[in-house]
Formats: sequence, structure tokens, C-alpha cells
Amino acid sequence: MQGVDTARYEADLRDRQQYAQQRDAATQAAAGAAIGALLGVALSAAMGSRYSRNTGAAVGAVSGGASGAAHGAESQIQIVHNCMAGRGYRVLN
Repeated sequence: MQGVDTARYEADLRDRQQYAQQRDAATQAAAGAAIGALLGVALSAAMGSRYSRNTGAAVGAVSGGASGAAHGAESQIQIVHNCMAGRGYRVLN
């Protein structure tokens, strides 16, 4: 990292990571699971008695939870990238 004050960079990065952690991935996972469960029940109901509503809810909850967690983690990464770029650092994706 030529021309970059390493101590300042590390301090900036640490500050931005702490800020990004305020966007809780677990909360996003829980919200995704709840939405997924509701969609799973709705899809099971639409498909008729051949599919169990409980099975639809379980599948929807698992996939929604995983998706929400992934989105939460990706949001944290994007926050750090945007903040570091805003402070003048060249951010590689």
C-alpha cells in the first residue's frame, strides 16, 4: 500500500467495520425466515393438498433465513467498501 498511512488505514477500517456491524445479519436472517415461512405456507396452499403447509413453511423458513443472513453479511461488506471509498481509499471488489 504505497502512499497510505497504515496506522490511519487500520483505524479507519476498524471504525467502518464497527459501524457496519450495527447492521445485524442475524436480524436479517430472522426476518428472511419469517417471510420465507409465510411464502412457503401460501405456495403450499395454492398447490393444494398434495403439499403440506408445515413442509412449505419449514422449507420457506430455511431458505428465507439463509437468504436473509447472506444479504445481511453482504450489506455489511458493502457498507465498509462504501465508507472506505468515501474516505479516499481505493477499494477493490
